[in-house]
Amino acid sequence: MKAVILAAGGHTSIEYMVGTIRHVRRFFPPGSKPKCLYHVDGEVILARTVRCLREVGIHDIRIVVGYHWKHIADFNSKHKLGLEIVYNSDWETDAVSSLQTGIRDMDDDVLILFGDVIVNTKVIKAFMARPEPLVRIKLVKRLYRAGEDENMIHIVKVAREKLGIFDKAHEHMERCMKSHAVYDDVSYGTGIALVCALTETLRQNEPVSEVLVHPPLKEVDLLVQTDEGKKYWGIK
Repeated sequence: MKAVILAAGGHTSIEYMVGTIRHVRRFFPPGSKPKCLYHVDGEVILARTVRCLREVGIHDIRIVVGYHWKHIADFNSKHKLGLEIVYNSDWETDAVSSLQTGIRDMDDDVLILFGDVIVNTKVIKAFMARPEPLVRIKLVKRLYRAGEDENMIHIVKVAREKLGIFDKAHEHMERCMKSHAVYDDVSYGTGIALVCALTETLRQNEPVSEVLVHPPLKEVDLLVQTDEGKKYWGIK
């Protein structure tokens, strides 16, 4: 089995109006390093992901980069992670192309992971143990915009013979986003668009097995979730 880490996206911000004044809420400082290079619990997120993959026997690891990609390339070289780096030139406007770039020419089963999720060996082993051709993680996360619980896909295992299902991922993404009014103004370059593509693609190719995780894996959305952010605000 091989692994693909999706880490091309930049940092999200939200614009909103208070009266006649437009405000911008930024989840990470503008221009800061990629999320996967922040520390959580004393370890860089990317280093943790690679360590966990290697500990369970997955050594062929590809990472898809875009935003500040040289930071990731330098980290990979400095720490001798041995990652295959592939660049998605359309990362700002087309998150789905990161997925398609990541699995291109793969000749083995593939474990697809989001670069901003804190993984552990127990979860990865659970995926490796499942014989089904399509396996997804089942996480439940409250989306502040939707105001309701949604299943969020951040890890997917796809058998080699099934990789072609993502050829129509853009079509599936658009179908999913149009069916949820809350996504009307969401850019196609965001992680939400990528989650929509994965969700609808798998739905169109059922049956799909699930790995239930308790407690849910941590997804790093905010600077305050990182060691750097906690240090900045004096949080222990």
